[in-house]
Amino acid sequence: MAAANITRRAVLGGSITTRSATRAVAHDALLRRFVDFQQRHAWRELDAVERIWATSDLHAEHDANMAFIHSLDGYERDALVLAGDVCTSLALLRRVMPVLVAKFRHVFYVAGNHELWHDAATDGVDSFEKLLTIYELVTALGAHAAPAVLGSKVVVMPLQSWYHTGFTRGTVVDMPRGHPLSMMDGGCRWPSCLGGSSVSSKLAHFFAKCNEEAIAQAASWTSWCSCVSFSHFLPHAELHRTHPSALRDGLADVEGSVLLGEQVARLAPAVHVFGHTHLNIDLTLDGIRYVQWPLGTPREQRAQTRVSSFGLMCAYDGDVWGGEAPQH
Repeated sequence: MAAANITRRAVLGGSITTRSATRAVAHDALLRRFVDFQQRHAWRELDAVERIWATSDLHAEHDANMAFIHSLDGYERDALVLAGDVCTSLALLRRVMPVLVAKFRHVFYVAGNHELWHDAATDGVDSFEKLLTIYELVTALGAHAAPAVLGSKVVVMPLQSWYHTGFTRGTVVDMPRGHPLSMMDGGCRWPSCLGGSSVSSKLAHFFAKCNEEAIAQAASWTSWCSCVSFSHFLPHAELHRTHPSALRDGLADVEGSVLLGEQVARLAPAVHVFGHTHLNIDLTLDGIRYVQWPLGTPREQRAQTRVSSFGLMCAYDGDVWGGEAPQH
């Protein structure tokens, strides 16, 4: 009996080791695919712009928001930094992005969590496959989803990210069972090598790794160029705010990433633009200006966001960073 138990444990241990090795190989293959996409399109030297405008969370599913997008005018010499959550549907993204590309000289984009909600009928195998499809799509439509340089003066750096439990405590851990937000982004579908769940800390680690090669390459530019970086999720715990909605318990655990914050600190951009929490934020920390200027839902526009009333935020105007103060 003892020998049989030892044999079963050995077989079980070997099986677990094999599964772990298989997942590690699959993880590295996905990472390589993302980096290969990015490197095919990275470091294009683009025409200079007069201004760089910032926003996020367009949520174009709302008719009023789509009308706002169509109303944008006078930006032909400018660039737009768009920090995620444009829409959920690939079909709608195909409609929205050409409108923006036609209105700005350059559009820079990073996906948010809403883009990665997965529809098995249209979005491929899982949310990672949808992410690559999104970036290939927006690139084909004329937007930029990889690092670029504007007029040999400004590096624009999209950073991938995902939230994790422990963000405001400086730790990166899986969300415990029973957490009030354990079903956050349940509409996503992740492969097992990335944790199989939106609340797995493996996603935060994976997306941070997606940035490393580009960050290393950025050093050759940022030594003599200014930099604006952007992400969908929050990079610094000081950017967490009590949300006006009733959903407060554990909200910080689905907002940001300390791994992202470490990468932003290494880049040391003049401005970092982010989104996700639908709150107007403009805060300078350790010499970096952090800005969130979301459109949000029509209901939020009446209560907490200001883009529909005051327009986009100017993050760069000529040689001046923070061309205008946000109106809160």
